[in-house]
Amino acid sequence: MKLAAQYLRMSTESQRYSLDNQANAIGDYALLHGYTVVETYRDAGKSGVTAKGRAGLADLLSDVVGGRCGFDAVLVYDVSRWGRYQDPDEAAHYEFMCRQAGVRVQYCTEGFADDPAGSIMKQLKRVMAGEYSRDLSRRVSRAKLHMADLGFVSGAPCPIGVGRVEVNPDGSFGRQLERGERKSRPHQTVRHTRGIPSEVSLVRRIFRMTLVKGLRPSAVACALNRRGDTWIDGSPWTNQRIRHVLLCELLTGVVTFGKTTKRFHKAAIPNPENQWIKRQVFEPIISKADFRRAADLRGVPGYRRHRTNAQMLEDLRTVVDRHGRVSHQLIDGTLGHDKASNYYKRFGSLSNACELIGQPRVANRLGRPMGSRITDEEMLASLRALHAREGRVSTGLISKDRSMPSLTAYHKRFGSMPAAYSAAGIRSARDPFDAT
Repeated sequence: MKLAAQYLRMSTESQRYSLDNQANAIGDYALLHGYTVVETYRDAGKSGVTAKGRAGLADLLSDVVGGRCGFDAVLVYDVSRWGRYQDPDEAAHYEFMCRQAGVRVQYCTEGFADDPAGSIMKQLKRVMAGEYSRDLSRRVSRAKLHMADLGFVSGAPCPIGVGRVEVNPDGSFGRQLERGERKSRPHQTVRHTRGIPSEVSLVRRIFRMTLVKGLRPSAVACALNRRGDTWIDGSPWTNQRIRHVLLCELLTGVVTFGKTTKRFHKAAIPNPENQWIKRQVFEPIISKADFRRAADLRGVPGYRRHRTNAQMLEDLRTVVDRHGRVSHQLIDGTLGHDKASNYYKRFGSLSNACELIGQPRVANRLGRPMGSRITDEEMLASLRALHAREGRVSTGLISKDRSMPSLTAYHKRFGSMPAAYSAAGIRSARDPFDAT
């Protein structure tokens, strides 16, 4: 008997190519052709358009290429179970990796001869498998656009204050669904509606605290947490969650669909606004005028979630105009707490951002351009000056004095703080012979 492994894959639980059906067909093929199945690799609920996320296929290829497999063939139900790759050469590549390692890939329901004609038929089947996915994607996209045009939704989670209700084929409404609950019957559709009264009241309170009292998201979150109000899952409110509520257009009763297009596990592509589908599906929880007022606050530091590079650089120019230089502390003090970190994330460093606005490189603790080297004698002179001014030296005093190099700089240059004190000819406060 020849030893073989079987590879099983299906995209959804409801399709006819279930894992059991595939295993039964593979078992019949193995019995007929003298194979004994000794290993099984599974990918349940995984799309075949890409190899990403398919742990079963990854394990199979790893074992085969690494020489850790104890079989001579891989049995697959058909070409589409191996994958519906958009590039048919990708499917051929993975099969070639197995064949190069001495393991054949056999398709149990499709007999391909070992000749040029068989290779052509196999490649044609790969192209047809990929085309099936593309055709299905087009049909699903058209169906979703049609459903969105009618005001229906397709399973996205609801924001706080918004609920979902079943819609029967005759247009009548069924029961309101709980969070995470699915519709009762396949022929029903789902439409957004107002959420439970407690959530609606909470959302309106957030907008009142923002628009009437003028509170920032952090202050609103603190106020709600003091009252004992919680997020959907019972956890405390945060700045980000408050901003999410203030920017949620669905609270005005308007559903927007088609902002982006994403297919075959690729990156989402933004669509022009004139291609979006907007429908008023229920009475507004928040008036459109109040929503626009809240939206206008997005240009104020503390409200906006995503600022453009140009806006961030303009804020940086504001810091330069006020202080004449740029530093982490000056940015946080001018623009708000933890704003300097955004420049590191967006531009890689503060120096990179400064170069874009024609500003010299970021100043360090000594007010010098970042990267400029201070001499050993200047560092030791700073220690002597601190000792003369305070009558002692300590790591606490050095950290508080922004005119001195950092503790890290002293450690890198002299190895330790005691070594730096010794080089400067002074004793630290811990020295029992210190006269002070």
